[in-house]
Amino acid sequence: MWPLSPEELKGKLTILSLACCTIHRIFRIGLATAKELLNLGCRVMICSRKKENVTEATSELKRIFGANIEGIPCHVGDDSQRKNLVKQTVKHFGHVDTLCSFVGVNPAFGTMMECSQSQLAKLFELNVSASYAMTQLVVPEMLKRKYQSNILYMGSFSSLGSFDVSMLIQVNL
Repeated sequence: MWPLSPEELKGKLTILSLACCTIHRIFRIGLATAKELLNLGCRVMICSRKKENVTEATSELKRIFGANIEGIPCHVGDDSQRKNLVKQTVKHFGHVDTLCSFVGVNPAFGTMMECSQSQLAKLFELNVSASYAMTQLVVPEMLKRKYQSNILYMGSFSSLGSFDVSMLIQVNL
């Protein structure tokens, strides 16, 4: 749940990471979140690792909502791509009000005991470190405005496997 009311979100700019990533072919939570933010009157910059997903999602959202949506490819695990995302967002929209992050990779299915050290390192590199680095990039932009900014980390939990441990850390950043 957002800490702001729908009226307070109207006109605010949200960076939505992994907005067009398909969790299942039918259930696209990032795209659904983008639609809801746009319904609330937000302006939204979406990003995802794959250019074709960004193009498809941006086209669909522009067809429905018009000019309040832009998107660029961005692998949030790559420092230069994260920096470009924030730079392009500020260039296009002028500022950043909110970060809504769906960062999550799971190279290790099963229990914690089945997760190798290299798989654990990959989990933490993207699920925790990349989210932390993205936060460090957007907060200075947020502080330039006299507005209550918001950062929302979202993930899924299925059991107490290694992925879930990384998600617990991420949502508590």
